Amino acid sequence: AVAGRGSVESDVPGVDCAASCETDWDHGASVTLEALAGDGQRFVRWSGGCTGASTCTVALAAAQSVSALFAPERFGLVLGVTGKGAIGGAGARCAVARCARTVLSYANRTLVAVPSAGWRFTGWSGGCRGKTTRCIVPMQKATSVRARFVRR
Repeated sequence: AVAGRGSVESDVPGVDCAASCETDWDHGASVTLEALAGDGQRFVRWSGGCTGASTCTVALAAAQSVSALFAPERFGLVLGVTGKGAIGGAGARCAVARCARTVLSYANRTLVAVPSAGWRFTGWSGGCRGKTTRCIVPMQKATSVRARFVRR
């Protein structure tokens, strides 16, 4: 199966799929698959008969199902601050009402809420939830995150 814009090819003729496809192989064969990202896309990972993000080699002792996930190279990340404080850890510090940047898709981003002197962090909203000062955003889509600070 192919999710996103990309294709999968095999080391020997038989697999050349830009969409989900099936192929038959002899029992006991070994097939190496390569994921090829389309323009503006990146290969994220395999699932099913293969895992990880490198070349996939499938030993066909039984029927196998393999999926390739492709995604846009980057997603937008919008950070916002209410009150006095900052969000760090997204490639640059954000201490204003709105900061926008693009980040690598499907790469976890660790954000940290840093209150200014005399202020305290009260919680996240958007792509982060909770009241701990650290949040991990998986960047599986465009995301916005806001940190709220109040006076002590």
